[in-house]
Amino acid sequence: MSGPKVVRIVTREEMEAICRREIAFARAAADELVRICADAGRPTGDIEIGAHHSLEQLTALLSAGRYLDVQKQAPEVAAFMRSESDRITHEAIAATEADHQRRRRLADSATSLIDALKAAQQPVPADLSAVCATLDGADEATLVRLRAVLDQAFRLLVPVHTAERLGEDGMRLAERLAAEQGVAVTLEQWTSLKVPSEPSEARIQTAVATLDALTDVDSAVELRARLEAMRRAPSDKRALIADSLLLEASRRVRRIREETSLRSRLCEAKAGLEAVGTTASLAHAVNIEGVLEGGDFTEAERLLSEAAALSEREVANIAAIARRKSVLTGLASLGYEVREGMMTAWVRDGRVVVRKPGMTDYGVEIGAPTDVSRLQVRLVGSDRPATPRNNQRDLDHEVAWCSEVGQLEEIIRGAGGAFFLDRSSEPGAHAVKTVRFENDPVAHATGSLATNERRWT
Repeated sequence: MSGPKVVRIVTREEMEAICRREIAFARAAADELVRICADAGRPTGDIEIGAHHSLEQLTALLSAGRYLDVQKQAPEVAAFMRSESDRITHEAIAATEADHQRRRRLADSATSLIDALKAAQQPVPADLSAVCATLDGADEATLVRLRAVLDQAFRLLVPVHTAERLGEDGMRLAERLAAEQGVAVTLEQWTSLKVPSEPSEARIQTAVATLDALTDVDSAVELRARLEAMRRAPSDKRALIADSLLLEASRRVRRIREETSLRSRLCEAKAGLEAVGTTASLAHAVNIEGVLEGGDFTEAERLLSEAAALSEREVANIAAIARRKSVLTGLASLGYEVREGMMTAWVRDGRVVVRKPGMTDYGVEIGAPTDVSRLQVRLVGSDRPATPRNNQRDLDHEVAWCSEVGQLEEIIRGAGGAFFLDRSSEPGAHAVKTVRFENDPVAHATGSLATNERRWT
């Protein structure tokens, strides 16, 4: 199995670069999850411990050289973190909406109780009159106290106006509940019989809760005030006001969701670029950091597209350099004379020829595209050999080169890389290519790979 060969090489350096980038994506997703938990008022300790444990496991796999495991598990960790972020965001929105509705019900109940007590010519307690003004910003303990105020005021009303306020159907329900449970009608039963809000109002409330949960507090406060003004508007104008307010609320929700998504994607892109660690990738990461700090996302999609392309290009460049270095280092280990200038010549010309010291008539040609995704390696012979060439002599050297290919594979695998033989020809299947050695662009380069390898890093 000799003759021209096409091989693929995956080096440890390029696998590590890919893995570091995947771990960085997972770390950015974990950081976003912690931030969302903090914004939602949830404890972050367990989340941080779990994320730290997952990232430590990925780092341990990388250190152990289990690159495929990292490339499989890191995206799974990142996807889990993102799904948890979505779940907690949805729960935060639902909780915020429920809290708004509870406060709204308390305000409506207080207003209704005040009106009912006045209609019944009952005195209105001072603390009941202060309920609506106290609800905004009230903590949980204050809400419990305000609820107790409503309960106390309701007891003043029920004995006189239970039948009047509940109506015939409501009274039958209250009487049945009282007979079954041994209790009188409660404030919950009374308020549950009130007419629910309009669908458009409920959708506006959901939008306001979403803005509040996604930390667009200013918009939430403004829209809540406009919603209250709508409730006080004449009935014939409410529908028009509600439609306008719903459109505005939906627009703001869409904007804040887009910005939240862009921020998350920018953070991940920045982390990936920093993990790649080249001059170009770090410079672009600084640009993204500026956008994140400034909060202007008009150029975010462009930056994200450039970041993805740059990251792939830089990783590919790292891979190409590592592949060239891996092959030349391996050939140097097999006794071929590999000079420092060969790396530059290979990049420039797409091919390079190496020979063993004293071997004037034969050498090995390595050719590859710019990204070195595949390499063609083949035995070549001099157009002006010191000893005349013939088919048998060419065949003997091809057979010798065949055994060296196996040794080269072992060297590359021993360095943590992978070696794949995609295509191979039998010895003698093709004529040995003839080249002019003295015209090799590195014929006068100086310094061997073994002594100058550090110059390539």
